[in-house]
Amino acid sequence: MIAWVFALCTVVVGCLTPAATLHRIHYDDLGLNDKLVHFTSYMVLASLPVTFLEWIGTGAVSCGCLIILGGCIEFLQKLVPGRSCELGDMIANSLGVSAGLLIALLVRSGLNRSAARQVAQENPSPTSCGITE
Repeated sequence: MIAWVFALCTVVVGCLTPAATLHRIHYDDLGLNDKLVHFTSYMVLASLPVTFLEWIGTGAVSCGCLIILGGCIEFLQKLVPGRSCELGDMIANSLGVSAGLLIALLVRSGLNRSAARQVAQENPSPTSCGITE
């Protein structure tokens, strides 16, 4: 979860950094699509807890909190020099969370099936050994 906390802090700091600072570090020169950056960032943030936390409900709650956080950050950007609050960013954030949740659920399902197959191979049932009742 250290990776998730680091990613979360990176997104928050990046979103609340003044535009002049982003220009000084040549962020603009990367030519990244702003909405794609928002979508991808929130997709990663949503997928990590849902994939790796044992209880899926905690991950789902974190996804809801991420949508709220994304909206709050957008409103806070009104207070940051050179930044603005954009509905498109909020939509990209929310779509990213939704995609991250879906991807994580698919990954979990695959991991669960893989683990079940491994257990079945390690502990064969009596009928699979040719023993019948």
